[in-house]
Amino acid sequence: MSGIDRRYAYTKKDVRGLVGDQPLRKSIILPKSTLGLCLSLAMETNGTVFSGKYLESEKKNAKKFSTVFAKAVALKAVPSDCVDCECTAPNSGVSFMECYQCTMTNLTRNNIEQHVIFSLKQ
Repeated sequence: MSGIDRRYAYTKKDVRGLVGDQPLRKSIILPKSTLGLCLSLAMETNGTVFSGKYLESEKKNAKKFSTVFAKAVALKAVPSDCVDCECTAPNSGVSFMECYQCTMTNLTRNNIEQHVIFSLKQ
């Protein structure tokens, strides 16, 4: 087993298609002390908890684990209406993307952009 959510357990069988195993999930009882608040929070917010132990195993299993993990993330990810992203490069020289929820609504953003374009044309 590589991960669980409120309804299913996920195993390497889910590599071809993320189906999950409901009977297996029902048989799993994890005490709160196992993952503390993280487990409770994930279960209450429709999240999924994965074990990273498969990333330490042989390459074949790590690849299967990564595939199942990515499918679960893609299935449950909810796109935001608006995200501002910028490329950041600290002194280390390694750049990365930083994204934040927009501070303006799309309607406000569109009104400002239209006003700026209109002002530039005059």
